[in-house]
Amino acid sequence: MTKSHVSPAYNSVMVTEFEKSVERASKLPARKQQVLAALLEQEMDNDERWDQKFEETPHVLEMLVKRAKEQYEAGLCEDL
Repeated sequence: MTKSHVSPAYNSVMVTEFEKSVERASKLPARKQQVLAALLEQEMDNDERWDQKFEETPHVLEMLVKRAKEQYEAGLCEDL
C-alpha cells in the first residue's frame, strides 16, 4: 500500500504490530538482528520499486485489470 492508500486505523495497527516485532527482534543475537534488518531493507526496497513501476506505467495495470475482467466474464477463470 502506498502512503496515500493507508487509513489511520490500519497505520495504528501496523505500528503496534511493528513495535511488537522490533521488541521481539531486539532480544535476538546481534547476527540474527542484522539478518532481519537486511531482509526488512530488501523488502522495503522491493516495495518502493513496485510502487515506482506502477506509478510509471498505470496504463499497463489498467490493461491487465481489463483483460482479467474479460477473461472472468468469458468463463476462462478457475477458482483457486
